[in-house]
Amino acid sequence: MIGQLRNWRTASAVSALVTLVMAADASAQSQIPSDRDRDSVLHIIGGRGTPDCETIITFEDFLAGEIADQVFADDGTGPVIVSGFNPNLGPENAALIFDSANPTGMDEDLGSPHMDFGGPGIGGGGAMGSPNANTRPLGKILVIAENLDDADNDGIIDEPDDADLMGSRFSFDFSLLGPVDVHQMTLIDVEAVEPQATATFFDSNGVEIISYEMEQTGDNGVTLNNFPGAVGVSFMEVVLNGSGGIDEICFTPGVDCNNNGVADATDIANGTSEDCNGNGIPDECEPDCDADGIPDDCEPDCDNDGLPDDCEMGDCDSDGIPDDCEPDSDGDGVPDDCEDDCNGNGVPDEDDIANGTSQDCNNNGIPDECEPDCDNDNIPDDCEPDCDNDGVPDDCEPDCDNDGTPDDCEMDCDNDGLPDDCEDDCDNDGLPDDCEMDCDNDGLPDDCEDDCDNDGLPDDCEPDCDNDGVPDDCEPDCDSDGTPDDCEPDSDGDGIPDDCDVLCERNPRCPASVLIFPIHRSNNFLTILCVTNTNLNPETPVSFGGGTNVHYEYVNTVPNPENPFKPLGCFVMDRVEYLTPADTFCVATTCHNAVPNTQGYVVVTAEDPNLFDTPWAHDYLVGSEALITPSGAMYVLNASGFRAVVDEGMPTDLDMDGHVDFDCQEYESLPDELMQDTFDAMGGHQLTLLNLTGGVSACNRVQFRIWNDNEFPLSSTLEFKCWFDEPLQTISPVFRNNYLALNTPNDPTELDLDCDGVGDTETGWFFMDSILVTTEGGQVISADGAIYGAITSGGASPQTIGRELWESAQTQENGEFLEGGN
Repeated sequence: MIGQLRNWRTASAVSALVTLVMAADASAQSQIPSDRDRDSVLHIIGGRGTPDCETIITFEDFLAGEIADQVFADDGTGPVIVSGFNPNLGPENAALIFDSANPTGMDEDLGSPHMDFGGPGIGGGGAMGSPNANTRPLGKILVIAENLDDADNDGIIDEPDDADLMGSRFSFDFSLLGPVDVHQMTLIDVEAVEPQATATFFDSNGVEIISYEMEQTGDNGVTLNNFPGAVGVSFMEVVLNGSGGIDEICFTPGVDCNNNGVADATDIANGTSEDCNGNGIPDECEPDCDADGIPDDCEPDCDNDGLPDDCEMGDCDSDGIPDDCEPDSDGDGVPDDCEDDCNGNGVPDEDDIANGTSQDCNNNGIPDECEPDCDNDNIPDDCEPDCDNDGVPDDCEPDCDNDGTPDDCEMDCDNDGLPDDCEDDCDNDGLPDDCEMDCDNDGLPDDCEDDCDNDGLPDDCEPDCDNDGVPDDCEPDCDSDGTPDDCEPDSDGDGIPDDCDVLCERNPRCPASVLIFPIHRSNNFLTILCVTNTNLNPETPVSFGGGTNVHYEYVNTVPNPENPFKPLGCFVMDRVEYLTPADTFCVATTCHNAVPNTQGYVVVTAEDPNLFDTPWAHDYLVGSEALITPSGAMYVLNASGFRAVVDEGMPTDLDMDGHVDFDCQEYESLPDELMQDTFDAMGGHQLTLLNLTGGVSACNRVQFRIWNDNEFPLSSTLEFKCWFDEPLQTISPVFRNNYLALNTPNDPTELDLDCDGVGDTETGWFFMDSILVTTEGGQVISADGAIYGAITSGGASPQTIGRELWESAQTQENGEFLEGGN
């Protein structure tokens, strides 16, 4: 757009093609046209109408009173550098924008359209019936400024007015665009009594191309001037020699492929350049593959593929005739006299193969006797077994254990080129040492290192908070939180860590301020979740009394089809409800959660109804949930309650971190360990765990200590994020009936269902304890994280069980729920 980039020295390469309906006579290129010629120039295209052009300069994006120093065509072509000269103003640019729709400076003769056509224009030259009638609005036009007065220094001339002076002139510099063809220009109010107005055009060397005398319009008159000979223009000078304005400069950016400052059409017309194929492009700008000065289109091309014969790549017999034009009886692209004869018997290879003289086992057209044969067994390498498809037959590859299988086709876990069977294996488990876990990178696998607690992690890689060389897991730890007693805080100095002192008692069956519902299934299950305010104090007209806000936070998981224990994400949908005294409130989570097809857990927090988003001590909440499977089976879980440690009615977020902290400062602590009193290995039990340490992206490693029905110890570990609800048999094979029956000593009479003295299914029980919480990048957050959960049938079993897990007497104080997302 005009003016939009007028402070930038940038040029667009957009070319707008217009049709010249009048060709300039060659002799007119060097002289000013006669009156007769000029009259035809002025009137043959559109008379005094509008420009017939696509690339046209108007001045509509300027403000009236602005000085224009560069302009762009309506299609973005530009910039064109502009200047105006007023003899009375010296070197100052006097190219002034004037609004013909709102004439100033008492210049109504510059108004458009004329008043006869509803505009502000005044003057006989533009009146109805005049040959130069001013019939249409021109909007902004360009004039020579009479003065440059700007009293308020806002860059806008105070009273835009045109100068009426001999010698005033405009200049337009097209050099940033290259040579252009100028076609038309509109003039307004060029007085007939003033000296002749002219437009003169120059090439890139400053040599005049042609000059035109332009028609005097008369007072307020408008005329469209045509310049058929203004070709290859770099500079245009317009001299009005008095009052008047210009608008609608129509031009076409010229093509100058050889960059000699002369348009291609002019080069061809005057013989400076040849055009052998008559396509309007000088020969020197056409493709010339052999650089002989003759364009490819004008060279011999025997196969008509667009590539001259001199530039064809194939001439197998160097006879000057491209292979594509030589006889080729079998059509294989190779001329008959250039066919291969690898065995030198005077018969082309393809004929040897066709008549059976030679074999071709791989059908590649090369006789077998001419193919590589690394073991000299007369069978080409391509036809020998090659297990790794590297082109070298198996018989010719290294085989470190001489088992007939090349090393490259053996198992190689570390990709070092040496098969596993030929690597060191300190524990003889079939897995080379280089491929075993080596936590301290000392070259010795973890399985071959000392491990005092037999947890699979060598002592050198275990946390050792007091740096005494004994891992924390092997030190005394009264609360079994993974941190040795001598590394725990002991605020009262009694030698017993705070976590083992009775700082606050945990009682999950008491009414509380925070409730955790370990499962919600807002999908094909029906989950009914109920919360009751057991406070019986009534409301009063001026107080909320025993009422409370209840903040529901549904933690929804995004399933991970690759790993059910590490969901792709956890996000929270929250709701706030108000419970009056003795109020109970039940919801179907599918409706209340408002996020369809999700599952996870729910945290309910009592909040002060008088203060927005402010958790408070209100130990009156109890709750439960009923989960109904798609088949109609149902199990029920009680919510686990956590009482506030602060006084009733006081805010609980003491550290103002926006978290629910189970630290015995804000709310009761979480249990250090969870346990399941029994499991039936055929009963389809399903475990739910949620992580309450480290946030949504933290990875919590849980150790399972398991005993079967004959007190035989087993163990397993699991790493999970956020929340999961999966069958025990998915967690570890040690929960499977066949595994327990076949791999452990068991009580043969345990759980005799048909009273025949023989046990019918395996049972057991287990502890769970978090042993490490890390970031996704492996940075340790805690050596003993907080977990919570439940055991259910999960809808996958005919049983309908739902139980909260038993809790250890020991607690820990690093559990938290990040409100807005855990």
